[in-house]
Amino acid sequence: MGSTSNVHFLMVLCLMGLLVMMMMMGAEAAPHVHPGLTGRRSQNNLQGHKKPVEPSAPNTITVPLHLDPSDLIPARPVRSIGNHSISPWTTNTTYDESRFPNTISEVKCSLEGCLNVAGKEDRSLESKPIYHQILVLRKVMGSKDRYYYRLEAKIIAVGCTCVRPSIEHQQ
Repeated sequence: MGSTSNVHFLMVLCLMGLLVMMMMMGAEAAPHVHPGLTGRRSQNNLQGHKKPVEPSAPNTITVPLHLDPSDLIPARPVRSIGNHSISPWTTNTTYDESRFPNTISEVKCSLEGCLNVAGKEDRSLESKPIYHQILVLRKVMGSKDRYYYRLEAKIIAVGCTCVRPSIEHQQ
């Protein structure tokens, strides 16, 4: 289950990166028609891509966004390394209905120290989280009962690493 969410998480990050690049270049996205869709169903999908409504802030760029889970390609499972590390961690998944992606996994270091060769905690080293910034879309209520998505940055812990403690000598 964790490996599937990692694949989906990676796919969402790629989609978010493309969205940011399009926004920075000022390009307008063309409506996307899934190759398997034909006839009336594809015409109905394009109806939602006519004209952006919200927001009306001066520094805001609005682009049509097509999020189709059937476009995601399933990948083979990836083995969790959280328990095989000398700085092990546990994973906590949060769910937010008004955010895309709805689920985000974040880690928490299991130990204050690091594991030595014998598998015992060594407090002469410290286990510290590795942080990564991701982009998420937040669903926001606009005018006339319409929603729009706001791009937000979120910093999450993605793993833990073993470091030497920083010692500051007082004078």
